[in-house]
Amino acid sequence: MAVKVSGLAGACVNELMDMRSITKQNYAFDARRPTGTLDFLLSPGNGRVVMDNTQQGRKYLETTVHYKLRTTPCSILTGTQATLCDTPQEPAELSKTVAITLSVSTTPKAFSNSNMINICQDTQSFVREYMVSDMNALKEKVNDMLLAKLDAGSGRNHRYNGTNVAEITNTTLQLLGTSSEQGAITPLFGNFADIGLDYRHNQMNGIPNLIGEGILSKFWLLQQFSCCNSDGVAYDNAIAQSGHAFWLDHGANSVLGSNEFLVVAPNVAHVLWFNKNQNININTEIQVHSVVPDPDYPQLKWNFDFYFDKCTKQWIYTLSADFDLFTPPTDQFGSDDLSSPVCADAMVGTTGIFKYKAS
Repeated sequence: MAVKVSGLAGACVNELMDMRSITKQNYAFDARRPTGTLDFLLSPGNGRVVMDNTQQGRKYLETTVHYKLRTTPCSILTGTQATLCDTPQEPAELSKTVAITLSVSTTPKAFSNSNMINICQDTQSFVREYMVSDMNALKEKVNDMLLAKLDAGSGRNHRYNGTNVAEITNTTLQLLGTSSEQGAITPLFGNFADIGLDYRHNQMNGIPNLIGEGILSKFWLLQQFSCCNSDGVAYDNAIAQSGHAFWLDHGANSVLGSNEFLVVAPNVAHVLWFNKNQNININTEIQVHSVVPDPDYPQLKWNFDFYFDKCTKQWIYTLSADFDLFTPPTDQFGSDDLSSPVCADAMVGTTGIFKYKAS
């Protein structure tokens, strides 16, 4: 990232050893947990960020999405044929307001020039290093907030066995068992197959995307499947093994509940992103108000506000962003009391987001 900052490059008061050179890849300052929700939402299989306010310099925090209701088989006449003289019914067209309501920001950080001299690092390198750490923390926070929104958008599960599970309610599956011969823990793939059967019965297309941790991640390991967000594993290779895409998220147990996970159809959920600094782009030696790209997710950009306080001779900065998540409305297949068409759709309540709990 190009940031015009400067600082005195004087002699070091103390020659200190860099912890990163000792602990290398296990340097605590660089540690970041798996953020499977962001990995899935920003993956090539799930489309793009919407409402990123970059087109033609426009800035907006709200828009409206229109959608139509499909024709249902139960509305088809049998035993008689309609004519143009019969009383017509106008198809219902609905809409959903999509608004950006969430925000994150780092607390302002201040760095004195004298401190940077003491540790033998110039201003630009010093601040950039902390910015990467801040972005890691911001992403973990955003990930958990988006996961909570994704969970809240879960719809009805019309299961393959003829039962229905209500919106925002778990379907429990036993994924791990115990071998009667050796007492070893074994993956129960037969039960796991229920997910694919449910997914297709809900008339969803594409690859089911699973987001979670705990028992689900152990099942994945025992089945020798690869996570889609594992290091060095290609997305296509990961889903080819299981026919599903698993995104390991170490925030799932705390956000969803112990061993709960979500199954999400591709392209039903999208990140909404807003940068207040878009098109300001003030970038001088003592003041910056611009946006900087995230090193892990280039689609995301952070507001970078930075200035030099002449009174205290400190460099002060913050990072921030406004965001939200679009999920389909629960009435996209109509509602239970729908009067036009004359009957309820068999998939009423389905959003393409389903809740499960592994045992």
